[in-house]
Amino acid sequence: MQKPKKKIPDPLLFRSQTPEHSRLVKELFQGRQQELDDGVAILQAGLDWAGKRGQAGLDKIPWVIHGETRSGKSHLARRILTELAEVSDASDAKDAWQIIVQARDRLDAVQVMQKIFDGLLGFYHACLVDARFPELSPDDKNFVQSTTELMDEVVKFSGGASSLVWKFSHNTTASLTGGIQAGPKIFKVLANLGMGGGSGEEVSLTLAPPTPERYALYCGTMVDTLLRVGRLRHLLVLVDDADLLEVEIRRPVSQEDKDRNQQRARLTEALVVLHREAGIDVLVTARSRFARSSKDFHDLLDLNEYPMSAEALAQIYAVQMRTFAAQVEQPEDFLLPETVLDAAKLSGFLPGIFLGHLKIAYAVHRREPENRPRDLNWYMGVFRNYFEQKRNLCSEGAEQLIQAISENCLECAVVDRDLFYGTDLDNVLVVQSYVTPYRYRIVPMMAEIMKSPSI
Repeated sequence: MQKPKKKIPDPLLFRSQTPEHSRLVKELFQGRQQELDDGVAILQAGLDWAGKRGQAGLDKIPWVIHGETRSGKSHLARRILTELAEVSDASDAKDAWQIIVQARDRLDAVQVMQKIFDGLLGFYHACLVDARFPELSPDDKNFVQSTTELMDEVVKFSGGASSLVWKFSHNTTASLTGGIQAGPKIFKVLANLGMGGGSGEEVSLTLAPPTPERYALYCGTMVDTLLRVGRLRHLLVLVDDADLLEVEIRRPVSQEDKDRNQQRARLTEALVVLHREAGIDVLVTARSRFARSSKDFHDLLDLNEYPMSAEALAQIYAVQMRTFAAQVEQPEDFLLPETVLDAAKLSGFLPGIFLGHLKIAYAVHRREPENRPRDLNWYMGVFRNYFEQKRNLCSEGAEQLIQAISENCLECAVVDRDLFYGTDLDNVLVVQSYVTPYRYRIVPMMAEIMKSPSI
């Protein structure tokens, strides 16, 4: 009689990508309680709440969480935001807003800033149609209307417009004739766009496509307007993987590579502008070499100072099985407890690598007929086979790995050509160095399986 097939667990089991739903962000977060507590405490003390820091002229520098590739930066950042949101709800400070934008592989700083603008614009409109919104004075209605009209014109650029002509009412232009520096930000922005005081019923203004910095100023204008009418007290923006905005530069470097590499600098400049706006804070996640090479960020947390333990990674394994595989099998049906601890060590204590390894091994486990828990020999055998299967697909990289390990080196140089980026070895058996993009660190699993005479 044919044995029934195993039930299929949730496809999110051992997924190394950061969860997005707030429930999963909380449930799957393990092993970094100290980092969470420290991050929340620092931000609570330093956020530009109600725009007081910005209005007082105090220095404001964007926050950064940085660490090695696959060290859990993104999940920690989202968990911090979830905690801050819950604290705000508990204190009845519901006029705080958060925007999360993924910068990875967007290739263009304008795209990232436009995502922030779009997210804020939706909130801005929701605030103005809320039935609880207070009655405005005529002057307030004037600058709110001006802000709304300008932002609705700017959003048209997402449809591909090359330039727009916006016609202002006389009331708006009259507001520009005096008190610009002390007045609402919308009028300062209009003045910077080249519009001064005027007469007649309306004045036309030609708008050029927004730059990253211009999007930052538009966001600051919306927040300033909401602050002035009492509908917002703080905006927190998370830009995840800010250093992975474009594909990593490969040598030899072409002019196209140089142009593309400027996008990170443009994004950084725009985020600095955005963070300086009253009532706004920006938090980014990035690899350490990017954060340390720039003076434009202030450390919130350096995860190199918070290495994860094997026991903490074992907690991640347990909660993953409990959350996504409880209806299929128990955690002990996959790996022995001591094997889980060994697997953590073989991942180099990086949670993203650890989860990736577990996903590969669990796929093999599901194809086998027995449900008994597997030991370390079985687990390492999975990756011996994995390397053998992949070495022909990326033969040059595989041979460089073998050569490096034979010489007792734990890193591989990729000065002339990157042999690992985008291959099945990347982030499984090698991980890009957090010091330079031209070196890869060999994951402990690879060094261990090379001790086998079958390789």
